[in-house]
Amino acid sequence: MKRIILLIFVLFILVGGYFASNYQPAGTASTPAETKPVYDTKNISFTIDGETISLVDGVSSAPLMAGSETLRTVNYIGDALSHDVDSDGDLDAVFLVSENSGGSGTFYYAVGAINEPTGYVATEALIVGDRISPQSVVAGEGSLVLVNYKDRNFNDPMTVEPAVDKVLQLKYSKEDNKFEKYVYFKDEILYLQEGVQTVRVLSPQVDSSVFSPVVLSGEARGSWFFEGSFPVSIVDAEGAVLGEGFVTANGDWMTNDFVPFVGLVEYKLDASLGSSTPGSVVLRKDNPSGLPEHDDSFEVNVVLNSAFAE
Repeated sequence: MKRIILLIFVLFILVGGYFASNYQPAGTASTPAETKPVYDTKNISFTIDGETISLVDGVSSAPLMAGSETLRTVNYIGDALSHDVDSDGDLDAVFLVSENSGGSGTFYYAVGAINEPTGYVATEALIVGDRISPQSVVAGEGSLVLVNYKDRNFNDPMTVEPAVDKVLQLKYSKEDNKFEKYVYFKDEILYLQEGVQTVRVLSPQVDSSVFSPVVLSGEARGSWFFEGSFPVSIVDAEGAVLGEGFVTANGDWMTNDFVPFVGLVEYKLDASLGSSTPGSVVLRKDNPSGLPEHDDSFEVNVVLNSAFAE
């Protein structure tokens, strides 16, 4: 009998101790476990062309589209650069990834990981090039980032090994949470493109002096062309159109890859503007649908000169 009473007494103490240790006054909320910010660029989500990519240990592999057996594989490349790209006093990260969707192309992208109190927030992936050879990602002046890589000459086929040194300069935009980029070749700006790269303009160069007709060359994604061409206009600093024309594809344009283009566009400089004036060459994606969501354009700032004397 005494043993039973003793056991009941011990049980009473244990139960009472449990409730005492877990007692919480009415109206007092429990404190959730603190979530620590995640700073791991190999396990981060970002977008490529609007599609979400989620890396797991540096790799993402998923069907290219629902029901497809073709895989879209994205791989983390090298080591991330630690650098304050948004100029807020803490270190962010910039890294490269490669993407292959079963075709011949292997596309390389730069991705930023912005240091926020909640952890890294990824930028939109910015394309560096197709079948290039990345060399290094280093800190530039101030908040700039430099991506060194090897590419091909403009007219080289894609089967040629990349051997031309180029430098991609990245400048972060807080407003858009993405990079703007300038590509340098032999210390000259080759082209400028914001967001997803769609156009590479080789001629005319930025801020160069041009005469009528303007010689245009470069390459654009096949989606820019319709029936093998897309429109170009020459405008003055106020946006007034001085000349219009087209560039034509120098190759098969029924592709999502880059297609070389060439063209000549004439313009007439109004006498009121003098012998030269600031202006722009505006390349526009051909959009037969007329839907604004399919519009795209690219401007190259130039100095417009009156025609050569005959």
